[in-house]
Amino acid sequence: MGLWLLPPFSVPAMIFLHLERQQGESVEFSCHIEPGSPLPYGFYLKRTWLQPRIVFFWYQNDPPDVKDAADKGRLSISGDPSSHAVNVSFSQLKAADTDRYSCEFMVERNGKEDEKIPGRTEFFLYVSSDGEYHFPHVSILRAAPALCSFSIHPFSSVYPESGRRGSSLSPEAQTSLSPATWASSSGGIPRRSLAR
Repeated sequence: MGLWLLPPFSVPAMIFLHLERQQGESVEFSCHIEPGSPLPYGFYLKRTWLQPRIVFFWYQNDPPDVKDAADKGRLSISGDPSSHAVNVSFSQLKAADTDRYSCEFMVERNGKEDEKIPGRTEFFLYVSSDGEYHFPHVSILRAAPALCSFSIHPFSSVYPESGRRGSSLSPEAQTSLSPATWASSSGGIPRRSLAR
């Protein structure tokens, strides 16, 4: 097995949450910003890695604008952008849902361009198509304004190139975060994991 380490890089304060599910299961993303932040009027959920695109935009009390018709029957959204917290549930997961997901809250700025405030948590969702869990736990990476690094495992058995356990990830996606400091929740795959 090969392992390459890339140089450390600086990142803003953020929590990266890794979640694994089987096809047909559900997942929930809990998005929030600090309560003292300006009052948001809208909310985005975005895919930011394998298939970068907007999943939906929610403007105040209007119905969410879901961009892909295939997602409309699978999304359940609760909370309110103006309360600084939105929960998004994805049901009937497919391998193609594997991606990195991020939240953004829209804030109006008088006389200036509206501001997008990123949620405190980013999510990496891995949807397995072979009936097995490939990761022993859910990982929570706290990335303060410090240093983190990437580790690349080009011959991991999780990926198609190994000849075992085919997955939907492409060679470009064979990257995992190796944190400077992180916490792990062991004992199986919980349905939801909360950062402490």
